[in-house]
Amino acid sequence: MDFRPNTDVIHGDINCELRGNPSPITFFAYRPHTHTHGTVVTGYRYRDNNLKELARGNPQKPQTFYSMQEEVTVKNGDFLAARCTFNTTLEDSRIYIGILK
Repeated sequence: MDFRPNTDVIHGDINCELRGNPSPITFFAYRPHTHTHGTVVTGYRYRDNNLKELARGNPQKPQTFYSMQEEVTVKNGDFLAARCTFNTTLEDSRIYIGILK
């Protein structure tokens, strides 16, 4: 994956379905993490056609766990999603992340 230079908003989205877990999981804290170009990380739960924001944080703040405003439970069949927002306005060449082949 690569990011264009001189771009103020670039989104990277991911999601996965929770399956095979015998009991629900309760989230009470989050830890946003990206590298230099990350500006915001937002986490979501998708259930029954409803998208709920779980947490939003600045990955450039100190790396620690931050308390969520409310505890949230996820269960089998729920989807967890995240959106990472990046900024490359100070770059003049492409930024490569991950493994290049």
